[in-house]
Amino acid sequence: MPLLEDRLVRILELRKLGMNEEQIASALELSPDIVKDYEIRISEEIRKYPHNSPALLGTNLGLSHLVVELYKEYLSKSIA
Repeated sequence: MPLLEDRLVRILELRKLGMNEEQIASALELSPDIVKDYEIRISEEIRKYPHNSPALLGTNLGLSHLVVELYKEYLSKSIA
């Protein structure tokens, strides 16, 4: 799994534990702005094209469909 995908999965894991951007950034030794940028990029693509398959969204984002599926699931639960 490429570095970006690893980071996104780890960010999502930490989000599910209730961490905010600053806590996640500290845990991953990143800036809070990078964490925010990663999440905005993927969530905007998912929200912009909600009916696209994870494979197509993944292609658009340069990510695997598995990472997109994880974020789609997370976003649907956080909105509900």
